[in-house]
Amino acid sequence: MDEVEAVDISKEVNEGVSMISYAGHGSSNTLDFNFGYCSSPTSNFHNKGKYPILFFNGCSINNIFYKYDPLSTDWLITPDKGAIAVLAGSFWSYPASTQQYVYSLYQKLFADSTSLTGTLGKIQQLVNQDLSSQSSDLTLRSDMQQIILQGDPALHIFPLSKPDYAVRSLFVQARKAGTVIQNDDSLTVNLILANVGKYITGQAVSIELKKIYSTNETVSQHVVIHPGSFRDTLSFPVKKELSVKRIELTVDSDSKIDELNETNNQIGIDLADWAEIQKNSVYPVNALPDQLNPILSVTIDNRVIKNGDYVSANPVIHIGLTDENQLPIDNLATIQAYLKQCDACPFITLKPQSGSVVSSVSLLATYQLTQLPTGTYELLATGRDASGNASGNAYAITFNVADATTPIEWKVYPNPSSEVAQISFTVVGKVAPKSARLLIFSSIGELVDSYLLTPFVGENIVYWEKLRGLPAGLYQASLQAIWEDGRQETVSGRIVKR
Repeated sequence: MDEVEAVDISKEVNEGVSMISYAGHGSSNTLDFNFGYCSSPTSNFHNKGKYPILFFNGCSINNIFYKYDPLSTDWLITPDKGAIAVLAGSFWSYPASTQQYVYSLYQKLFADSTSLTGTLGKIQQLVNQDLSSQSSDLTLRSDMQQIILQGDPALHIFPLSKPDYAVRSLFVQARKAGTVIQNDDSLTVNLILANVGKYITGQAVSIELKKIYSTNETVSQHVVIHPGSFRDTLSFPVKKELSVKRIELTVDSDSKIDELNETNNQIGIDLADWAEIQKNSVYPVNALPDQLNPILSVTIDNRVIKNGDYVSANPVIHIGLTDENQLPIDNLATIQAYLKQCDACPFITLKPQSGSVVSSVSLLATYQLTQLPTGTYELLATGRDASGNASGNAYAITFNVADATTPIEWKVYPNPSSEVAQISFTVVGKVAPKSARLLIFSSIGELVDSYLLTPFVGENIVYWEKLRGLPAGLYQASLQAIWEDGRQETVSGRIVKR
């Protein structure tokens, strides 16, 4: 036998074979059992409208990155003949691992009813997920990473002759987004509906929504929809009635559609426990996959500080956690805070002094730190929702605690200004002044504006908006700060109005 043996598969291809699998040595342009380029003038391929899927279990057959014209791509793009899709590896192929791969592929393609109607791209994903969970073998992982699909990943392997509307889940939620059901007088009944069969453009589908009351009385309403091609969430607004004990939905309620499966058209939800239902914004609480991160907010001494800012020696830290779903209101462990005093120091876990429930979807933890020594600190904060989703990257910020009070630093920006001037002053020390007064005078000494302030340690900002209504000229600003011990400090500066 020659090193490369020519084989003729034109008869099978021309008759409309659906899938061709190859196992053996190969390269991007030659196979051990070589059936050749379908574009070759000497080939006998005439399979217009009858295009198979090719699966190659061998080395480099889908190496579409090399200088040669790949045999696999030739089969894909040659007009009126060849294949509709090609699945093959782009580099080395290993016998044991590729055998595992092809076994899983055949299972998903031909034996697993849950993936039977899947697209080629989806089936490839399922194969990779299946194999990843079974083994950590590096050659198998290499095969999964190198196998390339040339063709449309939305291609269905088994075309279906009829539609099949299948109800997936049913849940209710408050009509107003972000509101718990107790605080709303209306509900939205949501049905997740899939068509796992053939899609018929513009097809009308009847749906019956039935409410069953505690008296066993039933009330039905009927609607006609035009669902999407694969999956959709249908929403039906209804009045909230605590006497309703169950809601049922039936798809194709008038039985006018001939489906592949007529037994998956009905679903219901029990609503007997309204006391529990009304605590949530969505019921059942796990009806929707929670894929959104909660939002974390952090303030120190009731302000959002800049990195490297100064704070008092007894700062109060508030960490808030907000989610679109209900949070475990009796468990502040969903919020974690850590503090370290120097770069080489370890983080210590902070314990909240108190916690409060802002709403069913919002928690607030309070940390009171006392007598912090002089130095630079780093604060880390994290949060998780009821589903375990983290609030993105950890919140991290550094702040300084100073031992001695230094003179107040004063800045105005922009200066000159024509609209609004930002007046900032920084207080450095263990405690802040008990009060401060900002006075602004015209060039002739007339008082044009004043602010009574409660300063804090760190940067304080006042936005002087009255400036936009004043005439151009020079203005004098004076800040007078008073401490608990009677000490006073005055700083001043000029502001130019253009």
